[in-house]
Amino acid sequence: MMNKEQHPDSRWSIKRVIVLLFTLILAALGLYTWQRGVGNRHEMYLLCVGAVLGLFYVSRGGSLPTVVYRRMRINAEDDPRNLPPKLYLSVLLIVVIAAAAVYYFFGPSR
Repeated sequence: MMNKEQHPDSRWSIKRVIVLLFTLILAALGLYTWQRGVGNRHEMYLLCVGAVLGLFYVSRGGSLPTVVYRRMRINAEDDPRNLPPKLYLSVLLIVVIAAAAVYYFFGPSR
């Protein structure tokens, strides 16, 4: 049984769930491009890097290692210049769903 006093990172925020969803989508796209031979190595590299960053974010409880911030020149979440996550994650989700719908309805088999 779980203790009433859980570690603060053990709770799943909506942002972490959305990032996990995007990570799974990126991993599925990466496997699809690798299996079908679609795209080039650069695109597969970008999909894999995105999936790995998503896994880091989800597994670390909503943050990336400081090495990632320094090496990849990523802004921290609390940087005031950033857009709110509720805005950009919602837009990204809509774009991914729209791209999947376009591919489904107008893809190569149609």
